[in-house]
Amino acid sequence: MDPYAVLPALLREGLPDAPASGRSGPSAHARSAGGFVDAVTLDEALALYHQVRKAQPAATGEIGLYSGASTLSILQALDDAGRGEHFACDPFQGDLGNVGLANVERAGLTSRLRFSAVFPEEAVPGWPKLDFAFIDASHLFDLTVLDFVLIDKRLNVGAVVALHDVWMPALQRVARWAVTNRGYVMEPGSGRPVTPGISARSAIGRALRRLPRADRVFTQDVLHPWSEFEPSGAHMIFLRKTVDDHRDWRFFRAF
Repeated sequence: MDPYAVLPALLREGLPDAPASGRSGPSAHARSAGGFVDAVTLDEALALYHQVRKAQPAATGEIGLYSGASTLSILQALDDAGRGEHFACDPFQGDLGNVGLANVERAGLTSRLRFSAVFPEEAVPGWPKLDFAFIDASHLFDLTVLDFVLIDKRLNVGAVVALHDVWMPALQRVARWAVTNRGYVMEPGSGRPVTPGISARSAIGRALRRLPRADRVFTQDVLHPWSEFEPSGAHMIFLRKTVDDHRDWRFFRAF
């Protein structure tokens, strides 16, 4: 089924604004062009769909549901491939009137969804090994690191995890940590540019790195600006797991 036909029709009406919680909860940045309403834009939903179709996964995972744009994208990709189950959790889905679950039911995709209305630390350890995952939950640095570590323990080597809202410094920090300390590499993302002037910041960083003891004077944000990790400034990024975690207990790399 064409995802262009499914997603806009189900999410066009949208949801009333609700205050964000300390964990996964509705985002205030919910509207995009063309009447598509969700924290995930239509372009991002389609990017998720195509990533999952390409991976042909047996199992996928998701932390945070909201009104279900990302969930529908992943489920539709699994259904179009004729295989796979999607495991998702969000303890706040009931606070939104279960609208994400209702959208999944309206799309006729409930049979592929395994949903738990609990926090990720309760749900994810019981999931099978995953070939793709999506994290769009707390957005606090420490809780997103927790989500990422939980997902990493279930993620197969070679699989991809997507992070949303990386315009936020906390999410950028998580991505930087994953790339520098956890054996992940950046994949091409949805590519919607949002950050102007990135080439100038990169040039300044490269120049400063030539100075003696630059790492003792300047922060990693200055020496290696976010634009070097995600040149397009996209709101969503894809990280591919290259190795399982076998770090020495003393290992640390500044990020």
